[in-house]
Amino acid sequence: MQTATATVDFLWWNLQNFAHFDVRKVDDPRWPKSTPEYEEKLRRIERVVTNLSTKRLPDLLAFAEITEEAANGLRGRFCPSYKVYSIALSDKLDLNIALIYNPTIGFGEEELLTFSNVPGSTRPMAILNFRSGRNLIRFYVGHWTARFSEGSDQWRQRSAFALSDAVYGFLFPDVLVREARHVVVLGDFNEEPYGLLEESLFAHRDRARAKYPLHYTDKSIKRAHLYNCAWKLLGEQSFHPLPSLGRSVAGSYYWREKKAWRTFDQILVSGSLLTSEVPFLDESSIQLVSSRDILPDNFLATDGLPQAFEWNHGTPSGISDHLPLFGRLII
Repeated sequence: MQTATATVDFLWWNLQNFAHFDVRKVDDPRWPKSTPEYEEKLRRIERVVTNLSTKRLPDLLAFAEITEEAANGLRGRFCPSYKVYSIALSDKLDLNIALIYNPTIGFGEEELLTFSNVPGSTRPMAILNFRSGRNLIRFYVGHWTARFSEGSDQWRQRSAFALSDAVYGFLFPDVLVREARHVVVLGDFNEEPYGLLEESLFAHRDRARAKYPLHYTDKSIKRAHLYNCAWKLLGEQSFHPLPSLGRSVAGSYYWREKKAWRTFDQILVSGSLLTSEVPFLDESSIQLVSSRDILPDNFLATDGLPQAFEWNHGTPSGISDHLPLFGRLII
């Protein structure tokens, strides 16, 4: 039974190789070498998620690079009434998307978006529906191909085309539907907000473009315009001088090899969530979680920048090279 709720809070976070301990995997550099190592990273993630400034657990926790067992470990630690939807479908894709969500407020109907004519290592996207009254909000959550190999841009582009087609089909179905439909897209796209996401996914920097009525030229190519909230996440997130608990954060991901910030983690919404009628996006809530009271100094590198979790023979540091991204819908 659905309970009354005024908001739906969600958190996206690429946890960077968060696997459970498995003695058969100790030679894999992505996996922990001992139970204490696994338990420490689990504890650090719990510390961040349960200490958000909202003082309440998000209704949807969307994670990347996590095994199903590790997702269940998190659920068991601090949200046992939630459900886990993992798309870790094979050994090749054992570190994948997992959604941990509150099923009592309207979440349910798990689905999957797969991509055609891409390498087998290309990760699909998780789909989760949320119902509130006559409104149906579909969450698409994904982690697109990394930028480590030549030609990877074409796999991200094909993913963008496929997602765009899926979003259009959902928002503008061929058959008459009774519910009002809306879309939220969360993920690490390994692309900045500009470029491919504008051109192939039609995710814009301005809200007005996403709110235009469907045009006949959009119908012919199945184009659904979206608004990308992450344009506000480019560059420094706080004014100088920094507040007492603030940090210098200039993106969602710190690419240590290049010594550069990137804004690869993003939130996209349909124009139907940009009105003054519920449901709508509370854009003022969107933030990269980085304050010292939530993300302690020893969860970062000694230079104060995000880094991967390292066990260091029992002297751990870091947590992930990505920062969590928080948002809220008013229901």
